[in-house]
Amino acid sequence: PAIRLARDGFLMDWYGTLTFGTSAARLHKNAEAKRVYYLAGGAPYRPATGFEPPDRLAQPDLARSLESIARGGAKVLYQGELAAAIADDIRALGGILSREDFAAYEPGAPPPQTVDYRGRRVVTLPGLTGGPTVARVLGLLDRDDLRKHRQLGAESLHRIAVALRAAFAERLGSMADMPNTTHVNAVDRDRMCVSLTATLGGGFGSGVMIKGTGIVITNGTYWFDPRPGRPNSIAPGKRVLWAGAPTIVLRGGEPFLVCGAPGGRKIMSAVVQTVVNAVDYGDAPQIATSRPRIHDEGEKLQVDSRIPDDVRADLATMGHEIEVKVEDVLSTNFARPGAIQIDGSELRGGVEGTKIGIALGF
Repeated sequence: PAIRLARDGFLMDWYGTLTFGTSAARLHKNAEAKRVYYLAGGAPYRPATGFEPPDRLAQPDLARSLESIARGGAKVLYQGELAAAIADDIRALGGILSREDFAAYEPGAPPPQTVDYRGRRVVTLPGLTGGPTVARVLGLLDRDDLRKHRQLGAESLHRIAVALRAAFAERLGSMADMPNTTHVNAVDRDRMCVSLTATLGGGFGSGVMIKGTGIVITNGTYWFDPRPGRPNSIAPGKRVLWAGAPTIVLRGGEPFLVCGAPGGRKIMSAVVQTVVNAVDYGDAPQIATSRPRIHDEGEKLQVDSRIPDDVRADLATMGHEIEVKVEDVLSTNFARPGAIQIDGSELRGGVEGTKIGIALGF
């Protein structure tokens, strides 16, 4: 499907035009990105307007790259023609990555991070990801019974905030530490589950597209600390701390909830609160992912404006410095979670209701 979509293209809608339009200043700096993503004069492709049909954005170079990977596997991306094209273009643009760097890369496959929560097993990413932080927060919350407190009330939110603050203190103090991230959940008829988070880093990553490939390069190097001697200091061959936390919740050893989110460090608090909403309060996935949320990394407690004034006031009396955030279709204040719940023969999907996303069944 990805190859077909790249080759045949997709019809532009208002959100796509808005996204490419607001990113034009960056993407126009790279001739290849400008050529592929914009019309001849530099304007973004248009949605349907009046009697005019929408423009179609096709990416034949990307389709060929994906076909090459489909035929030859990952080695094409690290040791084959694609690797050479990427490394050579990066060098031509003044970068330092070489063909040898690509060939030397080795993926890691460590065992997953797990934690028990309310009698369920939560499985997420290990290592320098958002997974250990999600597991730490849920482990702390498992010591308390949130169900004794009203959902989205001051007492329950206070406990979530305190757990988030403690987990982030550990994360930022001992671990090594993104808006243009994508998350996909999938469950098939055999109940095989996938929770996948991928990222370009910032919006359109580095804004650089490799000539003739359709591939945009990330800007993930900026997640490193340029200062030496720190947990996340940049170094050869070192992996960077990032926030992805694709998560699967098991009940009685069987899949119960598949969830995750794009949205930088807010991913972790969004995943935690999605799990809490589903497990502690029995929310269906659409409700679990769409309820207003909070986020706390140790400074101000960021609170969704949809949380009532009296609850915010009670949180303030508990010692929290409140920062109210207004969610809209383009904001990333509280990430953008999605989830699938497995309930016997039924699959129920949901996505954050204030954002562009979709839950589909086939």
